[in-house]
Amino acid sequence: MINQDQISNDLRNVATIRVADPIIGGIPPLTITPESENDLIDVVKYTRENDMTIMARGSGSALQCGGVPNGLDAMVETTKLSDIVEYHPDDLVVVTKAGISLSALNETLRRDNLELSLDPPRERYENGSTVGGLLATGTAGPRALVRRSVRDLVLGVRAVLPDGRCVQFGGKVVKNVAGYDLSKLFIGAFGTLGIVTEVAFRLHPRAHSSAYVASSTDLGSVAELMEKMGRSQLVASGVEMTRHPRKQDVTLVAGFEGTDRGVERRSATAIDAFDGKLTERPEWWTDLPEAATVFKVSCSLGVLGKVLRLISDMEDELGIGIEVRVSGTGVGYVGVHTADNDLAATLLTKIRGLLSVDRQGVCSILYSSEGLRNIVDPWGEVDGLKYMQELKDRFDPDRRLAPGRFVGGI
Repeated sequence: MINQDQISNDLRNVATIRVADPIIGGIPPLTITPESENDLIDVVKYTRENDMTIMARGSGSALQCGGVPNGLDAMVETTKLSDIVEYHPDDLVVVTKAGISLSALNETLRRDNLELSLDPPRERYENGSTVGGLLATGTAGPRALVRRSVRDLVLGVRAVLPDGRCVQFGGKVVKNVAGYDLSKLFIGAFGTLGIVTEVAFRLHPRAHSSAYVASSTDLGSVAELMEKMGRSQLVASGVEMTRHPRKQDVTLVAGFEGTDRGVERRSATAIDAFDGKLTERPEWWTDLPEAATVFKVSCSLGVLGKVLRLISDMEDELGIGIEVRVSGTGVGYVGVHTADNDLAATLLTKIRGLLSVDRQGVCSILYSSEGLRNIVDPWGEVDGLKYMQELKDRFDPDRRLAPGRFVGGI
């Protein structure tokens, strides 16, 4: 591992160097903070020439997600790359550096009643989650049901590749790509293909009003009710479910956004249609389960009922509490309330076994101890792994960028 004394003055001239606190896998890597995109290019070239492995980070709010990198020499922090490059409110487009936080960006957009409509977990948002980090982790929240995920909101990216070249994919208008949109490769790739420096986003008008309608049901009926809410002509901006440990009943909440009159009418209709009641925005609306181990599940709502029944059965069999949050998009989070990695691994294996039948979905580890990640693969079986590995070989043949962070050890 490279230490601070081995860093030459050439690198110190273009970046701030410091020793970081232990973050991932007990490794205390160096943190290198370039001041500009050109400085970042120099940093990447220097690390390549000196055979260093590096990994990009923004605020660090999602460093516990993904796999544990192998033999990391340094973290490259992007928080100094935080400018708004272009802003076209009439066209609903903004181009920003990757190190700007979502909260800071939306504070600027608020002046024109616009927003970048991403809903990361509250803890990440409050800890300054950057737009580059949200892109790298492919984060989506409740409003992805209507406004779609970060993948759909990204129009183009600039990135520094592992060999030091700076490339740009996509564009700055909503319809900008006639062929393959290579910018999408960087979304959800956990920084394993390149370090994103700049992103063009599609924006949405900020809603004038919002309302929330809560409804209670049981495990057997929840999937059908969520699907009805999501497909209703009332057009909910989000539909979220929460289920507390060892409970057979669940709470569903549908959110509505728009004009004052439209929200009032739609929420009133939802109350009648779904036997609900008006409520404040739930405190858990964008929260993850409060557990040391959290799995991420992606499946159709038609499969959700089977997953919930399995979880209920496993609570009794394993003697542990399991908390569940699910979005109307089919993305859910399973909070496992146990410090026993073997029990958590058993639950994960059971969920994956269920979802593997006819490839009905996937289940990965979002947060956990390193001990659990040593027992089971954090990602599990993933379709298209061969093609992902071929892309990694093209972009980063020397495996110097975040090695081991993504699926299959990529």
